[in-house]
Amino acid sequence: MPQWYSGKNTSLLELNEMKLITAKFAFVVIAAASILTGCTGTSFNKDKSCSTDYLLVPAISVSAALGACDTQNATNKH
Repeated sequence: MPQWYSGKNTSLLELNEMKLITAKFAFVVIAAASILTGCTGTSFNKDKSCSTDYLLVPAISVSAALGACDTQNATNKH
């Protein structure tokens, strides 16, 4: 028996509520993943010899913050 099973019959209303909560959670997860993957990009330096990837805006790129490329000459390409 599952750990949450208490031995009594679960009503149809309780089952529908659990399904609704699960569906809402799945929607939120899918929406968040869609938004985050749609807001990514890559910055290249002028001579295209180096690039950094970023999420949402280039200012919060981890590799740019670590100085992976010359960010003064970077151009944004989506």
